[in-house]
Amino acid sequence: MVKLDKGRRRALIEIHPEFALEAAIQTSPEIDILKNQKVSVSIRPEYIVMSEGRMEERTNVFQGEILKRAFLGNFYDYRVRVGREVLQVQASHSQRIEVGGRVSVFMDPKLCVLLKG
Repeated sequence: MVKLDKGRRRALIEIHPEFALEAAIQTSPEIDILKNQKVSVSIRPEYIVMSEGRMEERTNVFQGEILKRAFLGNFYDYRVRVGREVLQVQASHSQRIEVGGRVSVFMDPKLCVLLKG
């Protein structure tokens, strides 16, 4: 479900009751998002900020659990469960968090892209 705030050029997207995030509304003429329209949200894995423990409460900060970790040379590729969703997160090789670890993730609304459908 999408709630629009065109004055702030933001949309609030409810993935499910415990997972709602804010995304910037793009200025592209092809994007015409309507209230309550079904959408997808995309963000590059390297743009998701992850840290052990809790981050301060703010928009788009969620608590999660590390499901998988793979070392890919200069970064780790993680799968993080947030509620019922699983996110792909890429983090620096110096940020090594064990599988099963509790983390906070942050997705900057300016870097979240809305897609129709």
